[in-house]
Amino acid sequence: MARTRNKSLFRAIDPGNLRKYLWHKPANMPIPSKAPLLLLAILSSQFILAQPKTNAPADGLTHFGHLLFQTPPGWKTMQQADVFIMLPTDLAPDELLTYIIGAPVSDTNFERVAISTIKELATGLNGEAIGENIYGPSPLYVKQNEGRYIKGWEYSMGHGHIRVKYRAPNSTIDNYQFFYVGLFLVRLNGRVERITFLSKDIRRGPSENSTYRKPIYDAVVSNFFFDLEFDDWKDAPCAPGKITGTGIVRQWGGTAFFEGGTGPVYTVGSIKGTWLIFFDNGQVYYNADLPLHGLQQVNTWAESVIYPRWWGTYTYANGKGTIHLSYETVPFTLHGDSLWLELYRTRLPYSPFPSFSDLRLKGKWCGPVNGAGSQPCIALTLDGRFSDDGVIHRIEHPINDPFTGSPATGQGHYTISDNSIRFTYDNGYTSQVAFSSFGIAPGNPAPTELHLGYHDDRFKLVQP
Repeated sequence: MARTRNKSLFRAIDPGNLRKYLWHKPANMPIPSKAPLLLLAILSSQFILAQPKTNAPADGLTHFGHLLFQTPPGWKTMQQADVFIMLPTDLAPDELLTYIIGAPVSDTNFERVAISTIKELATGLNGEAIGENIYGPSPLYVKQNEGRYIKGWEYSMGHGHIRVKYRAPNSTIDNYQFFYVGLFLVRLNGRVERITFLSKDIRRGPSENSTYRKPIYDAVVSNFFFDLEFDDWKDAPCAPGKITGTGIVRQWGGTAFFEGGTGPVYTVGSIKGTWLIFFDNGQVYYNADLPLHGLQQVNTWAESVIYPRWWGTYTYANGKGTIHLSYETVPFTLHGDSLWLELYRTRLPYSPFPSFSDLRLKGKWCGPVNGAGSQPCIALTLDGRFSDDGVIHRIEHPINDPFTGSPATGQGHYTISDNSIRFTYDNGYTSQVAFSSFGIAPGNPAPTELHLGYHDDRFKLVQP
């Protein structure tokens, strides 16, 4: 059994005459008299290079404690005692996102460890842990998912919240800075490993969000936890699913009934177009929308944990099979090129969609004119170039979002593969969105409609 210690993530010190202020708040918000050394270093931009406890393996992974992981490209790291910290270098002045790997603990109860970790972070910030509903009772740890990951170890993932009170000089009104705490706990070999991220909530005009939701950090937030390895654990086989385009292992389209919402606002259910995707590793995706970024270089096992309702597994043999979802078991049969699902005492037909690798298109496609009177258009060429005038930003559907997302216009190279189209701008910025291949026929580089994004937005061909 591994030897572990139950110890605080941080130790308090006198910060002395550090000149920077916490969280990039106004100059009237001083550093608390006692604050954690590591957080002060982070928030005052005093960084040091991390030195792993053991030499880094040849594959470039960082080895900290029992953990093996890849530091995100371009991120800074620091280490002191039993804490390892990573953070991006392109944060805006009012943003904060910090990944914190703490010492493991011998308490193997996920909920207790989660609550104690949130409270330790709050104490280190001279703040308090609060429930999600600040106006009524709610748990300090909101569990989003829990179970056994495909690699074999047990996990619990969820989040909490922290607020830090401050008061401006000559004011009698208390103000608060809020933080979102993401937690990922792993239980193995008699210990619980603790990996967290601390994200500052921000407000810009009428828009409010938290830093971790900034699009450029999505790949790290979605994958870092699930890419972890441990030096005292042998992972079970965990290759992400692929679409081979043979048999049932492909993308299918049909319809299904989706129930309406209940509670304070009731909405009537409706029949919606539905995507059904079978993978070669036994996974299945079933939802009215495509995966946000399509499937190119996507860890399907991680996606199934983050969005459990949309993912499941399936069994299939001799033309018959069963889809196993968290809320439903769906029998199906294959007859020629038609797939039939048995739902609601009804047989629903699904048709296959073609899969493409390195597809090239040629033409210019435009969408409807928006409220400002402008029309989004995008041009693609057979040599893999694109020129965008508002389409990529449109399909991200930003609503009251303080983050700008993709540029309003731009040009660069594109690739289409695995139900994704990836745009790499000439300035290095990248954006990957879902690509349904709806209406695409082999040998025709100029389809009459281009379907882009998870919401399957449509753009009509105006120039072949």
